[in-house]
Amino acid sequence: MRWIATIVLLILAINCVNAVSVSVKTVPENPTVGEFVVRVDISSQNPIHNANLYISGLINEAMSIGDFTGETSLDFKATVERAGIYDVNVRLNYVEVVNGTPESGYVTCRKEIVVTEKPKFEILNVFGKIEPGESGSITLILVNEGGNAKNIIVNFKGMTCKDAKKFFESWRKGEKKNLTFTVFAESDASVGERRVKLEVECSDEFDRTYSFELPFSVSIVGSPKLIVSKASTNPAIIHPDSNFTLSIIVENVGKDDAKNVSVLLELPKSVEGENLAFLGDIKRGKVVSTEFELKTGNVTGNLRIPVDIKCSGGIFNSTLELYVFPYDPIHLDIAGVYTIPRKVNAGDVFTLNLAVENCGKVKARAVRVHLKLPEGLVGKDTYFLGTIESGDSATSSFDLKALKEGKYEVTAIITYLDPMFKEHEITQNFTVYVFPSENYVPLIAVVLLALVGIAVWLRRR
Repeated sequence: MRWIATIVLLILAINCVNAVSVSVKTVPENPTVGEFVVRVDISSQNPIHNANLYISGLINEAMSIGDFTGETSLDFKATVERAGIYDVNVRLNYVEVVNGTPESGYVTCRKEIVVTEKPKFEILNVFGKIEPGESGSITLILVNEGGNAKNIIVNFKGMTCKDAKKFFESWRKGEKKNLTFTVFAESDASVGERRVKLEVECSDEFDRTYSFELPFSVSIVGSPKLIVSKASTNPAIIHPDSNFTLSIIVENVGKDDAKNVSVLLELPKSVEGENLAFLGDIKRGKVVSTEFELKTGNVTGNLRIPVDIKCSGGIFNSTLELYVFPYDPIHLDIAGVYTIPRKVNAGDVFTLNLAVENCGKVKARAVRVHLKLPEGLVGKDTYFLGTIESGDSATSSFDLKALKEGKYEVTAIITYLDPMFKEHEITQNFTVYVFPSENYVPLIAVVLLALVGIAVWLRRR
């Protein structure tokens, strides 16, 4: 039993001697070049007195702790300018009471601190522009402002990119690299700056891994392009000296919105009317229509009207081709000739009627009929009919007198104005027959003489 008690006393003595411990750690756990904290943790199960801490190596300081029991932590500021492995040596001197007797004691601790320099990637510049619906090259200048890196993976994110990932085995501190990516912009991509990013993964010289997100902008550029996509007139067929409405549809087929759009018509001298319209903004791929009230002059044939479409992005020129069709010919004809009474005798007054018909497709204005009367016919020789619409007819009447019997050749001269108020003349001939007058006096005399002769003969018998 004595040897068991001896062993227990030895164990208690050892525990009393080893009741104080010291450990070292860093905050953060994996320090990098710059400032960090070296933390010394002290633990004592029994009271200790007049404790003093000495730290050397990376840090050289001494600190009086005094008397305490339990646990405490002491922080020391460390500054490291370059990566490496640094030693920290700690010695704690103290006095403790063992079996009622003060005894000096100490504990030590040695710690190797690995300090790394964290890689630090930065984008110095970005070159390149892309149009909507197109591919283009984007070049970045990327620099490692931190410590040496290895096994670097650079990944382009945010837009469709060919070969978006690039791999580098090593990247030294301060080294710059030009990275070029082939990037595609959607056809409906908005013009402006598109926010994208580079994702960088790497490890340092001590195989610690890091990841970075480096945002930047890709310039999507474009300009508006305005065209006259459609033009029409109402009516569809334009004639000289007539009003019409010109409708124009302006389309933006460019790669950006068009702002403050206006349309200017450079009207030729033969056309007059409105020539300026303001359309506001036209978004990419959209159309806006406008109308101009115009009038042609006394011309026919092709009309070229230059069109200037202006916006904040520039001026776009176009030309409209219009055709002014001549009016269809006017066809006036004498559709009928008749007299009242139907049989005209010499010496009688009669009415001559001429029916004038418009067989053409255009109305005739200021229609007038003038008769060139032959010798033997006298009376009214001019009649004004006015306007005769297409397909209509009008009758002119002349009160005449035939001085003698016979066949009379009459010439009718018809004058009229076309829609351009140009005067035309046509001539047509017709015949009027005049019969001898019917005189009954000689017949009556013969009858009377016959009656007288019969009476004389009867009396003589």
